[in-house]
Amino acid sequence: MPRLLIVAGMYRTGTSALVQALNGLGFYPGELGDQRAAGVHNEEGYWENSQILRLNDVLTSQFGMADYACQALPNNWEEFPATESLLSHTADLLKHLYSGREFAGWKDPRTTRLLPFYLRCFESHGIEGCFVGLVRNPEQVAASLHRKDFIPFDAGVGLWIHYMLSMLRFTPSRRLILVSHTLLMQQPRKALEAILKRFPIPEPTQRLWERASESIKPNLASAVSTCNLDAHPLATRVQALCCKCLEDSAEFAAGKFQDEIEEFWDEWIREVRLVAYRYRPPAELASFGDRPSKFAVQPCKWTRVRLTNCQVIDGVVRLSLNDGPGIVYLKRPSLLDSNEGAVQVQVRFGSECKAEPFGLDSSRLITYGPAVHLVLRPERPIERATFEADVFLQTGRDYAHTAYKALQDQLRPPKP
Repeated sequence: MPRLLIVAGMYRTGTSALVQALNGLGFYPGELGDQRAAGVHNEEGYWENSQILRLNDVLTSQFGMADYACQALPNNWEEFPATESLLSHTADLLKHLYSGREFAGWKDPRTTRLLPFYLRCFESHGIEGCFVGLVRNPEQVAASLHRKDFIPFDAGVGLWIHYMLSMLRFTPSRRLILVSHTLLMQQPRKALEAILKRFPIPEPTQRLWERASESIKPNLASAVSTCNLDAHPLATRVQALCCKCLEDSAEFAAGKFQDEIEEFWDEWIREVRLVAYRYRPPAELASFGDRPSKFAVQPCKWTRVRLTNCQVIDGVVRLSLNDGPGIVYLKRPSLLDSNEGAVQVQVRFGSECKAEPFGLDSSRLITYGPAVHLVLRPERPIERATFEADVFLQTGRDYAHTAYKALQDQLRPPKP
């Protein structure tokens, strides 16, 4: 049975950098050709296995969990009709991907919200799993989220609280390794040694240590925040709790802080019911300055969309099609300048780096990230634009069914 190391925790806390460094020591996150492509916000790569991402798309959709939302698994998730088959399928996939590997695993922040599911899967199918979580200043995390996905600061802080408390509460402390983001950036070998002390592997050679340390690039992790946590006292207290767990790792592993974690979790659940920490797309067409222009479409129905007054910022028009994973079909797309003149552009989707001519008769995108973004780069300078297209969005349970079937097809043995 595979022995797995899973990098969990909050978005923008250095999880990609950590997996890249671990890979330098021989960690296997999956085939490199099956990894999510690098992007402008993760120049060194996301180090996320596309099959795991698709699996988590299925799980979050089946359990009604939106991305970038402060939602935990439903209390009755084990009673859902699809749960047993999902547990069995997940175990089959993990064994298919990682059997025979002594130092392997994956990274996807959404695993944090699915921890009870994965722990049950491990227990039922004899899989040994250990989890790693990075602790980073919530102000820096919220600033990075705003820069990458245009998420408001309050929402970013709320997400940080939710993910950190979920990780601390649902992971048995003896199986959770906490690592300081600052330590990883400034003394990467020391941070990696702390992980390998709890998840031992054969001693890496000096060359492997050098390769792992050199992969850490602190300049890529900068995120300057102009906000502070004065309006978020719970975030400040959760940060202090995380620091205590880091400083006294032996006591943390022994469960010393579990009562305090439970108290924080109960307080957070009460607070999140009162405060809308979720970033939602507007119901009407609108333009948002330095945020992506957004529009709403009815799922599973062709809709003709016309979005006027789109701002061109840093030479591109950013459009947001959906706040969760899904499949998007586009037909007859066009971009017009302020004088209704057609503009030739190049287009890319979300974090996908591949640029395609915009003149295609139709385009299809499957996104595995937290949202579906369309980025248009006009070939001549313009200040404002009008976007038109026929849009078909497949999301929620419909998307989950499609993705689940694709995963099943991947696991079928080849025909003789």
